[in-house]
Amino acid sequence: MIIQDGPRGYLNDNADGPFAFANASAVQQFNNTRWLYEYALDAVEEHGDSWSEFGSGLKIASIYAIIAVDEETGETSEFHLDADDLGEKGIAILDAATRGEDVEPAFNAWMDELYGS
Repeated sequence: MIIQDGPRGYLNDNADGPFAFANASAVQQFNNTRWLYEYALDAVEEHGDSWSEFGSGLKIASIYAIIAVDEETGETSEFHLDADDLGEKGIAILDAATRGEDVEPAFNAWMDELYGS
């Protein structure tokens, strides 16, 4: 499967990257959360939605699907991230966003925590 639309590597965890020694699961949760946040932010800033319409972080996760393509058949499939894919920090950040809070400091703190691990 190739991810056609989904979380990107916002944090460089390659062997020579600054997050190489960070917990891989936590890095993926950060990437998942950041991807969902950016999709929701686009809906708010570009399409006139409001943060409160999302209701919760898990609701955001239920709206935006990851699209994968099977390399052999070319078939596409969609799946959604869940609480395990986001972790407690990710859910808390997305919940704060739905309340209209500035979540960049929380993302930065999480990134610093991952860098120090």
